[in-house]
Amino acid sequence: MSELQQPFVADLRRAADGLAHAQASGLAVEAMAVSMYVRDIADALYCLRLTRHAELAERLARQATSGFPNLQDLFVVFSQLVAELLQALEGGDFDAATSLGPEHHQQLARLAAELSGQGEAAIDLSGLAYRATDQLPDPMIQQADAQVTQGDSDDIDLSDMQGLVYFQGNSNDLVESDNAQAAAADANDAASPGLSIYDRTRGLQRLQAMAQFLGDSGSDELARRGQLMLADHADWMVGIGQEVLAKRLYGLSRTLDLGDLRADSDVVDYLVAMLGQLPQPSKITGSVQSQTLFIELADIPANAPALERINHAMQVVNGRLQPVDNGLWMILPKSLSRLRVVPFMRGGQRYAISWAQFLSAETCTKPRGVDLLGEVDAPRLRIHGQSGAEPFVLYADAVLPFTVANAFVLPQVVAAPEWVAGVLVGEDAQLMSWLIPT
Repeated sequence: MSELQQPFVADLRRAADGLAHAQASGLAVEAMAVSMYVRDIADALYCLRLTRHAELAERLARQATSGFPNLQDLFVVFSQLVAELLQALEGGDFDAATSLGPEHHQQLARLAAELSGQGEAAIDLSGLAYRATDQLPDPMIQQADAQVTQGDSDDIDLSDMQGLVYFQGNSNDLVESDNAQAAAADANDAASPGLSIYDRTRGLQRLQAMAQFLGDSGSDELARRGQLMLADHADWMVGIGQEVLAKRLYGLSRTLDLGDLRADSDVVDYLVAMLGQLPQPSKITGSVQSQTLFIELADIPANAPALERINHAMQVVNGRLQPVDNGLWMILPKSLSRLRVVPFMRGGQRYAISWAQFLSAETCTKPRGVDLLGEVDAPRLRIHGQSGAEPFVLYADAVLPFTVANAFVLPQVVAAPEWVAGVLVGEDAQLMSWLIPT
């Protein structure tokens, strides 16, 4: 087992043992302890890049929290799959996902089919998002080649972009009539006809207030269960007013395979602008996982000049660029109002980066570390990430469970470093400083 894997395998073991103990104690699958252990398993699996297993764990936990019936047998199958994974990982098999044999993957597919039949969207284990995450390179390999600088002549003019909130000033300046007019322009394409971005913003604010109220209720189990259910509803609500990618990207490639993928207008504006700076790909393929878009551009040169032209724009939308053979991945949140993040602790403070920019974390033996947050003595963990095409390192005392968080942009009158976009509030209603390494 590699040093990088060890902390996450240990987390996976602790969560799996906790789940086994809870089940042996006779707890029902809808009990809070059971769903919490499964969510911890999902977080560890994501860190280990076992994205297929992690997605199933996340779906299973969500359905248990929501009170779906007849999940007991699915929990048994899931526990067996996790036990097989742990046996391979603790046996030193780095590529556990591909070494477990066809029977394991058949069980995985059957579990996906069962969970897809529980009233939610179908799970496609062959999806683009899984291939992108499974193919992640080691962040330290060819690091020098990945360091690119911002070009002078072909840059995207960020001042011309009208969608992104932190180039528009205070997020409180949102005007109902403007947003309602934008939504009405194409109501048939909206995820929920008749509702606008304004409705979404108000709804997310109310859900956040309810989560805070539950957190102050004095009952930890009630608060956690309620907050998880509110988070699931917020994930649905964020789709209100989003645009269909296939419609906006029409004509930018000879072939589009985007299905019904949707994203916020500001994110789509940036995608269109970035694609306009690149040679036309032969095909654009897309998928979504955990509120994150995975866009593959086929048959284009992913060289340094091409990356330089779109690097800053991708940093602004909290994403990363990943060159692959004869193509390029663009990985970014589908909304900058609500996105999946990686929280971490540093000096008693909570920070978070976009999950789309996170690569890995490892134990750190250096006596001192320096990053964009400043100097730190005896850091415990080192986080590797990539902002646009540029790798970055952050030092942390602890990496917290991944979460989907609401984003609140700092008003212009508030002084802050350029890499602080605002604050994030996750499922537990705790504030986190939102970092955007640039």
